[in-house]
Amino acid sequence: MERLKQSKLLYWTLEALAVVVLIWVLSQLSFVLKPIGQFIGAVFVPLIVSGFLYYLMNPVVKFVSKIKSGKRHLGRGLSVAIVMILFLAIIVLAIFTFVPNLVEQLTKVVASAPKSISGMQEWLKGLSNNELVQRISKELDLSNLQKHVQKYAEGFLVGTANGLGAVVGTLTGVIVTAITVPVMTIYMLLDGDKLVPFLQSCLFQRTRKRLLISCIVWMKQSLTILPVKPLK
Repeated sequence: MERLKQSKLLYWTLEALAVVVLIWVLSQLSFVLKPIGQFIGAVFVPLIVSGFLYYLMNPVVKFVSKIKSGKRHLGRGLSVAIVMILFLAIIVLAIFTFVPNLVEQLTKVVASAPKSISGMQEWLKGLSNNELVQRISKELDLSNLQKHVQKYAEGFLVGTANGLGAVVGTLTGVIVTAITVPVMTIYMLLDGDKLVPFLQSCLFQRTRKRLLISCIVWMKQSLTILPVKPLK
């Protein structure tokens, strides 16, 4: 143990080895960690986006709440409703502005696909009439070529099906996030002044002492591995 503390190279080698072993163990538990990661991603992505929108909109809500309506200021709830309606209106306007152009470009690409395919077919026909290609085709084993083409087509179909499944999953996640984020943002804007201090009091007061002790222990262990020469 004393030799381990005095040898800095040996100490950090064992640390690196422990990290590698930990990564290997975690890679073997991917079937357990993958659903947990998906759940955390599904929860934390809307939470992060909602937190960003909260800190972006909260000053606007405070400004709107100071506007007087008669003798009284606008309430917090009404200010949140006004700001969220304006925000959603901007999002909808942006969607209706950019999405039609995108759909038009995709339609042009799809419409030009048959022309490209027919041009490719004509090129292949002209290539097949070439004498050099005919000589090469006689020397090739057409049965193996047909098998390779069939295998490639099957792989292409499987890849297309998997790609469509991934697209559907992505769209589902986007739709769920698009529904969850406004709800969480409204909740944060309504009770954000109470929520943030509550989380700070619950989290930091309970973990501050543990974090301080952990930092002191880590610093002490890091310093003890360094060889200390006695002063002459």
